Amino acid sequence: MRLVAIGLISCVVIVSLFILNYPIRMIEHNPRESARVSLQFFDAAIVKRDYSHAYNLLSEGFKHTLTASEFKELINRMHLNSLPTKVENVEYEPIAGKNMMTIYISASSDSEIFYYRIVTCGNSKHGYQIDGVFRGTGPYPKSPRQKIGRVSDTTPR
Repeated sequence: MRLVAIGLISCVVIVSLFILNYPIRMIEHNPRESARVSLQFFDAAIVKRDYSHAYNLLSEGFKHTLTASEFKELINRMHLNSLPTKVENVEYEPIAGKNMMTIYISASSDSEIFYYRIVTCGNSKHGYQIDGVFRGTGPYPKSPRQKIGRVSDTTPR
């Protein structure tokens, strides 16, 4: 019995030392930079239809899931009727525990309102890349996301 107790205490001590010496990794995000990259992508892919430039903004992981021509087809399938002409709102939400953020963009044209969710990967130190793009059929459900100041502060020029 005494050997079992000593073994148990030894295991607890070893695990405790490991936990205390293991560095806790803090993720520092820059929502404005993530939004800037997302809007640059939005402008290239959706507004200007510069597919090669937009494709170059994708993360390597995203590029492994589709070719440049499949990417072009994906963007075109998202916009069968019309294209947005004006960005209305930009919001962000960090993805807990990940080097990722979600940027929500609402945009409009004369005849339609568009809702996008763009996933970026990266952090404030290394920058951001596009890791996913989705077009919703309506506003995305409420979440703890926050608005990014004035859109003109982040809109690509």
